[in-house]
Amino acid sequence: MPRAAHSMTNWNDNTKARAEMTALPVLDLVYLSRQTLGDVALELELLSTFDRQAGLIMARLDAASDMAQGSKADLVHTLKGSARAVGALALAFVADIHEGVLRAGVGGEVESELKAMLGEAVVAVRADIKRLLA
Repeated sequence: MPRAAHSMTNWNDNTKARAEMTALPVLDLVYLSRQTLGDVALELELLSTFDRQAGLIMARLDAASDMAQGSKADLVHTLKGSARAVGALALAFVADIHEGVLRAGVGGEVESELKAMLGEAVVAVRADIKRLLA
């Protein structure tokens, strides 16, 4: 299913989106290993970089009360791509939906709920990364 169609079919039902998100791995280390050809040092470097980037993006979104929807969507798009690159599949999934909602100009409670889901997914990924880097 195309990304936009997928996003627009799921934003109406955040319960369904949350269930789908929780069915995905927080961090797919097998995927990451394939992406890095098994180079563990590169995996750790990518995870560390992603951890910092995710924190910065979420801080910008949290401070973005008057930011245009398109600018928020661009930030979420960046987070989605980075999440996919490191195997943070649940985060990429919710970011995809959130980006679609922002690009469609939907705000209010729907956008707030998706932002909260995005934040939860970022916290989960960052916790896994911290555990792996310890």
